[in-house]
Amino acid sequence: MQNKRAKQFMPFDALTGYFELINEAEKLEINKRELTPDEEYKLNRVFLELKKGMVVHIVYYDKDAYYSKEGIISNINIELKYITIVKTRILFENILDIEIL
Repeated sequence: MQNKRAKQFMPFDALTGYFELINEAEKLEINKRELTPDEEYKLNRVFLELKKGMVVHIVYYDKDAYYSKEGIISNINIELKYITIVKTRILFENILDIEIL
């Protein structure tokens, strides 16, 4: 009897997915911008220091907006020109800024 009574007070989200939909609708699309020569130089200097296992903060472009992520570098592929932060694969050409923490 006690078990059934407790079930009726469990949280219920009647609006499943509603808040994600609102956040998506509010997102502004931003065009990818070109890096200045100084920004390219800075990124190239940081790329030379990067190693698997380092913790970094990265700002990158993906589809329609810029995103910021902190995490451990799990893979760097120079030939295919991408870096993986935890499980997120980011192309070198989409990186706006990267900082070693």
